[in-house]
Amino acid sequence: MTEPTWQDRANCAGTSLALFFPDFRWDGESPAETQQLYANARAVCDSCEVKAECLDAGLHEPVGMWGGTTPKERQRIRLGRQVPA
Repeated sequence: MTEPTWQDRANCAGTSLALFFPDFRWDGESPAETQQLYANARAVCDSCEVKAECLDAGLHEPVGMWGGTTPKERQRIRLGRQVPA
């Protein structure tokens, strides 16, 4: 039997990817609604044991919630800035 991957151990394993990629929704939501969707996704990420691995995997992804961070937060990380807690 093989060891589970970090993705298998993630809090989001088995959940709808739509929660973590509100950027791809085309139902006319406002920026405030998109931020609320990201907040919902972040709540799943907050207590995840593999959050660091997820962030590492998604650091250069232009969309979605990765490791509890939004695209703008990851951009700040890439530019060497702190992400607000």
